[in-house]
Amino acid sequence: MIKAGVVGATGYGGQQLVWLLRNRADVEITFISSHSNVGTDFADIYGNYKNFMHERSIGVDEIPNFIENIDVLFLALPHG
Repeated sequence: MIKAGVVGATGYGGQQLVWLLRNRADVEITFISSHSNVGTDFADIYGNYKNFMHERSIGVDEIPNFIENIDVLFLALPHG
């Protein structure tokens, strides 16, 4: 099982990435991070996730607490 973290998960690109990762049997999303939606349940932002994903978005300052527990970190940050 590949353990992944997604920074910028609540933006368009991040949401698409979360969708792709959630549909893989060999990936577990360990955490999602968002600048503008810290502490918010991902399913509250994107209603189509209500039945299968209830991850709380963490802030960037919390990432060091999780970084040792992942194999890969995806950055879905805004352009620019």
